[in-house]
Amino acid sequence: MKKLQLFLLVLALGFGSAVKAAELPIDPNSTFKYEVVKLLEDLPIELEEEEKVVNLTITFNKDNEIVVLSVDCDDPYVKSVIKKRLNYKKVNSQLDKSIREYKLPVRLKA
Repeated sequence: MKKLQLFLLVLALGFGSAVKAAELPIDPNSTFKYEVVKLLEDLPIELEEEEKVVNLTITFNKDNEIVVLSVDCDDPYVKSVIKKRLNYKKVNSQLDKSIREYKLPVRLKA
């Protein structure tokens, strides 16, 4: 089930749900989405629903670390797990400094 969730996450990120908070898209050659997928591998989450979409709002600090601003989800456990996995994890991708917040839809499937 965890591999299925990871596959669906990769699929969701690959199909136009690019990380952005403005009209400026991220470079398609960026490895940022793959870094986020790697950080969210094997989430210890059991879903009651067949599918759940969680919207993340993130930014980056001066050390190029992810800072989770919000997790739009009604389940506090899912919020907690995602925040713990992403908060203050360093990414190697070069991101556009003019964009302050990125919105990332994450699709989880049971």
